[in-house]
Amino acid sequence: MRCSSCSNDLDRYLEGTLSSARMRATAEHLRTCDDCRATLDELKVIDALLATTAPVELAPNFTYAVMAEVRAFPQPRAFRLSHWALLSFYTIGAWVALIAFWIFARASATATLTSASSNAVVATSSTFAALAAGMHALAPYAPFALIAVLLVVAIDAAFFGALFFYQRRIRPQVLATIAIREER
Repeated sequence: MRCSSCSNDLDRYLEGTLSSARMRATAEHLRTCDDCRATLDELKVIDALLATTAPVELAPNFTYAVMAEVRAFPQPRAFRLSHWALLSFYTIGAWVALIAFWIFARASATATLTSASSNAVVATSSTFAALAAGMHALAPYAPFALIAVLLVVAIDAAFFGALFFYQRRIRPQVLATIAIREER
């Protein structure tokens, strides 16, 4: 038996609630291990001290006094982000995603533009060819970019409108209802 197994069984060994095979194995280990025997002696002292404690007499109004103290504590409030903070996080995230998309599309177009300008023969035609190649490279992304921008703007407008409506119409009514209930 290892010390880790024995130390887990020492409480039940003192109480005599281990199986007979486990009791014999623990007793055998205690004969050979000084550390576990010292731990068993400490547990015996602790059990003796716990057995000699006197019962505590509580005041007759103990429960009432404790509950009065609890009622005096301020009520805990859950952490909540304000509507404006949530809306700001959403707006910033949406625009950062759109800008990242635009940078990716632009880098792709720049690579295409560079390859088109290096293949051009005449200087004036190379400028037009480079612009055409750039527009051609961005063309597949244009509908998605336009839809994404319009969607983000529409969601932003809906959120700001809903928040404005809530702040102007609903919140004052809710606060008035709460104030009336608290007066009762």
